[in-house]
Amino acid sequence: MKQRFERPLSATERIWLGFDGAFSPYANQAVLEGRGNLDFEHLKSAVETASTANPGSRLVLSGSLRGSFWRDSGVTPRVRKVSAELWDGYGPENAPFLKDRLRHSGPTCEVVYAEGDVPRIIFRSNHGVMDGVGTLTWMEDIFRVLRGEPPIGTSSTLTEYQLVKIVSDKTMKMHPIDNIAPTGKDAKMKGGVIWKRLTFFGSYSRLMGRIAMALAQSAWKYGDGPFRMGIPVDIRQRQKGLRSTGNLSMAIYVEIFRDSTPESITAEIKRQLDEKYDCICIEGGDYIDLIPLWLMALSIKLIIIIPLLTGRHNVSAAISNLGQIDTAKYCGGGFTTDTIFFIPPRFDGLPAFVVLTGKTDRLEMTVSVPNSLAGGGRFERLLDDIGTALK
Repeated sequence: MKQRFERPLSATERIWLGFDGAFSPYANQAVLEGRGNLDFEHLKSAVETASTANPGSRLVLSGSLRGSFWRDSGVTPRVRKVSAELWDGYGPENAPFLKDRLRHSGPTCEVVYAEGDVPRIIFRSNHGVMDGVGTLTWMEDIFRVLRGEPPIGTSSTLTEYQLVKIVSDKTMKMHPIDNIAPTGKDAKMKGGVIWKRLTFFGSYSRLMGRIAMALAQSAWKYGDGPFRMGIPVDIRQRQKGLRSTGNLSMAIYVEIFRDSTPESITAEIKRQLDEKYDCICIEGGDYIDLIPLWLMALSIKLIIIIPLLTGRHNVSAAISNLGQIDTAKYCGGGFTTDTIFFIPPRFDGLPAFVVLTGKTDRLEMTVSVPNSLAGGGRFERLLDDIGTALK
């Protein structure tokens, strides 16, 4: 008899579940825009087959504290159809289905077929069970099935902490809470975030460096202060052939100075990756699994208040670059994907969150900012600054 898929809940995933409890949904949301007619029942069948091959899409949380683990529920992720005729795909307006929570008790993943003038398929996963690349891996197998191909499947139970410990035993201290935000200090203490999608055509060199520099220069318009950028990194590359839907992301941190350039920022990112900074854990993670999830969520809600009031943060912004995506992998069953973008997970305490995807001649960027830091035209000015940097 085949053993049921299980894996431990890592310290990072416990934090993400705390975020979800405080600011739900803390989820990956990949949106595919395209053309064609996809039979809904065919989609449901493909999700069932692909999810059986990728049990990381069917996880529910079991146990408690240090005994917490994810287990395969055996239940196919929810597939639903919604009317999205009024949603333009460039912001949260007229898309209430994007706010639905994916609870750790299940379902932790779902597929939403959004009907409208532009057909869209949205793949949603609780960030506690998957990261962006994990979500793409699950999606790829769904479309393989839609094309009549067998799913590749995944079975790895590795967590990000288990993987980095194979690579490095180094640790680092928590960064000081002294960094300024791209939209300055506003702090009207409004809940929620606002996000916008920007589409650019053409190819771009030193992309991360250009965007990071634009964010820092925007921050310095409101005052002096240090600017630190967090960059999530897919660590699957650290183990050859590793295929997983799991939450296998760590982060590197880059300080940006007034004399920095897109070239110097790009070089610093490369240096840190070459020296495996993405495999360095922050000290204190060994005790996070002693904190109940309800207390984690409450603590996060309280912890973000002081940075919003003082205008000083642990990091100034985060840029998640999912790279160029081959949209041909996400076509099938009568649906042709033209472009893919990701909506940043909601986090009211992160001053700015930028997510990048693209293909050869097109760049999709989504930018989110807490409502507490977005007022008075600040968010719109930030978007203008980013757009100017890419001209």
